[in-house]
Amino acid sequence: MTTREPYSLRACCGSYKAWNDTSVWLFHAPCRRGQFTCRYVLSENEKDQAPQVECHRCTVPGPVRRFGVDTGLFFVLYYLYVWLVLDPRLIAHAIGIITPYYPFSFTAGWPFFMEHLAEPGGATDYAARYLTALYAVGWLGALIVTAAAWSLCLGIDLMTGLAGRPRGMLVRYVPAVLMLVVYNGHGHPVKAVLPLLVALLFFALYLRMAAGTAARASLLLTAICTVAYYVAGAGSLLLPVLAVIHELLITRRKLVALTALLSGLAVPWLLGIAVFDLPWTNAYGGSLIRASGGISTWTGRCCVGLYLLFPAVLAGATACRVLSARRASRDSGRASPGTRALWMPAISHFFSWGESRWIMKVAAVWLSAGAVVWFTSDPGYRIVLQMDYYCAHEMWPEVLEAADRMPRGSYNARCNQNMMLALCHTGRVGDEMFRYPQRMADDSFRMRSMAKDPHTYLQASRYFWGTGQVNQAELCAYESLLMTGDLPWILHHLALINIVKDRPEAAKVFLKALSKKPLHGRVATEMLRSLEEDPRLEGDARLRQIRRFMPKDDTAPLAVNYEEDLAACVEKNPDNEIALNFLMAYYLRTANPEKVVENLRYFDDQKSGSLPRHYQEAIVVYLTGHAGGAPSLESRVAPETRMRGSAFLELLAGTSNPEEALEKAVEAGFGDSYFFYHIFGASGL
Repeated sequence: MTTREPYSLRACCGSYKAWNDTSVWLFHAPCRRGQFTCRYVLSENEKDQAPQVECHRCTVPGPVRRFGVDTGLFFVLYYLYVWLVLDPRLIAHAIGIITPYYPFSFTAGWPFFMEHLAEPGGATDYAARYLTALYAVGWLGALIVTAAAWSLCLGIDLMTGLAGRPRGMLVRYVPAVLMLVVYNGHGHPVKAVLPLLVALLFFALYLRMAAGTAARASLLLTAICTVAYYVAGAGSLLLPVLAVIHELLITRRKLVALTALLSGLAVPWLLGIAVFDLPWTNAYGGSLIRASGGISTWTGRCCVGLYLLFPAVLAGATACRVLSARRASRDSGRASPGTRALWMPAISHFFSWGESRWIMKVAAVWLSAGAVVWFTSDPGYRIVLQMDYYCAHEMWPEVLEAADRMPRGSYNARCNQNMMLALCHTGRVGDEMFRYPQRMADDSFRMRSMAKDPHTYLQASRYFWGTGQVNQAELCAYESLLMTGDLPWILHHLALINIVKDRPEAAKVFLKALSKKPLHGRVATEMLRSLEEDPRLEGDARLRQIRRFMPKDDTAPLAVNYEEDLAACVEKNPDNEIALNFLMAYYLRTANPEKVVENLRYFDDQKSGSLPRHYQEAIVVYLTGHAGGAPSLESRVAPETRMRGSAFLELLAGTSNPEEALEKAVEAGFGDSYFFYHIFGASGL
């Protein structure tokens, strides 16, 4: 006989919900004793006394874990993974590269704010843009991502609680894992997640205020759906979907369910299309998922899955609860349950926090999440973004460190361009160029691609700026500005270009625009103040150097001759080390040892044997084809380099075919030498 305790249903929850099943009424309510649900099965004659029914002891023992050590530790590890592995700085940097920049561009000021308030979903769009800018601060971006994941976890708890299931089920972690999948694919789901959170918030508000008659609840629901649509746009349509499920399966108020359905259909039409003249695809959510971006096909699918998960959990948990109650009612008079009654509760208990061992559930959650993260991560492309991020911030040693971690076969033209910029800026071309993958047939050394990619123009502008070709740098920066938008880096770069070209007023235009970008206001304001005192910023050594390196006939032709332009820069300023490094790298890459030897005159201050390794190797190759070469050249080659050259020639002579020669040369350690590259047309093997 079940023990009864003196806790009435009204005292436990203040209200009750019921499912009418012929003459049996089933009530659920939270229990004050710490367990989650008390279950009541009453006959038709007893239902009027439901508020005075004594509370049965819960069948699920133990406390309900809402924010226990397991949840806390999960999200601490989640935060650390996002901060230290995914790196929100890379997420912010990928905006404009992988994800379109315009949907995430933010400008401080009332006009931009009022522009967003003038359309449905503008409030959440404004918040998403601002939060995206904060991702540039790594730890803060990780905190934003973790807070959003934790809020979605609470949303799942709300769904399971409404269905009469225990809070803390393992399904609560699914939204957090789906977010990691999107970020692993280098997507940015903030524009999808924020409207989802707003919809859940308004749904919770509706549940708190929906007591009373069906007519009152219908009017309230219509008003809340309208406000939610104005705040969150198409993402708020999750609210009427959840309301339909709740009213049909739990409260059984068909009028309210019909109102929710009509609100979900009519509010976007009346408010979005009729009032604000939105395209129907935008009014009903067509543009919501596309903003997530990413390089993987599953990023958009995961965003869709986030929205489908909550109604699925609410409907599924409710259906399972009703079926369990009916099964318990049918089997209450039987001596022993059947096989189905044995394994169904076991599975149900495992996916709640009530029955099975805590450590088993934690292990299941973390192993599953870890497996999903492992299979959806792309470390190679993350390193590509790291190289580009370090290059944009002129962190040249870090660029090369990232290049050393690049998985074999993952190199592309973008990596090679960034790597060449880092080698030339650090002066390590002559010693380390062929440590990295180079292919003679590739055109990846050329900084400007015919593909007209906006970020190729960014890389080209960095190249031209470093060598002193300011007009070309300006042309490429404007091309990127037109194609991508007002990226803070472009605004800052164009301001510097105009300062170097003695156009302070034009520079102020870009600096004022930069001052309205989050996290860049202080730098822009300080530069504006400095321009008032010194329009040329003569105190900046870097700008003085660029002015000195600028060619007299600096033009910006559409067709760029890299060899001629670099040679002109070096001829005018032999101390232009960056241009000289690029020129020597160009001759090395094109396998032109004659030109390498010809330009060694710029290294006359180098003592015998102290030339960079690849230049010495180029001399050995040159002397091999020019018997009786100048003794002055031979004196500049170290004995070790001559010995390696002889060993390489002997190795080639002892092989019968090119494939065998390549394999043996790699095994002998020649894969990072100019000898190897000159013969096989590739390096870094």
